[in-house]
Amino acid sequence: MVALLKNKPLLASDEIRALAKANGVTADKTNMDFMSDKFAELSGDSPVDHEIDQLCVNLVRAGVISEQQSMALLIRYLKSE
Repeated sequence: MVALLKNKPLLASDEIRALAKANGVTADKTNMDFMSDKFAELSGDSPVDHEIDQLCVNLVRAGVISEQQSMALLIRYLKSE
């Protein structure tokens, strides 16, 4: 994961964006993501696009971080909001 900057912990969102940038990962959605959104919509849910969530999903897909690391980052992100 991204090291601390000047002994100050990075915000989870900054760390996620830095990991993505360093590894060439974007928040672009795949066709499967669009299909999943459509299924959610058809079942009465209203999917909301969040850049940080999609970056975490794509970082896992790219093999940059594990699912456990992704969840830890997302929990930190949600707690800091």
